[in-house]
Amino acid sequence: MRFVLAIPALLSSLILAAHFLRSERYVLVGISLAMTILLLFRVVWARRVVQLFLLAGALIWLWTMVDIAQVRAETGGNAMRMMIIISSVSAWTILSAMLLSIRASKASA
Repeated sequence: MRFVLAIPALLSSLILAAHFLRSERYVLVGISLAMTILLLFRVVWARRVVQLFLLAGALIWLWTMVDIAQVRAETGGNAMRMMIIISSVSAWTILSAMLLSIRASKASA
């Protein structure tokens, strides 16, 4: 059951890696991929590190949304659809971090 709860965190880390790859931030791509490996460990500190990374990733998504919205406002474009999509990705990232805090005993009940 623990693996099932880690799937959203795995997907969130991979999406963040793709985001960093698009902006050519290769060190952050490596860190994002390392977080997927940390999910394999069953120690508490590894889960906490991944949770902190995902919460920081959610903030990065919101920061990206503000940057894109500013560009769209300058060009006169509509940014509402983009804001809904990136807000949803940020919420998914926060949810995936929260799911890591569920203990296996609670999940199996």
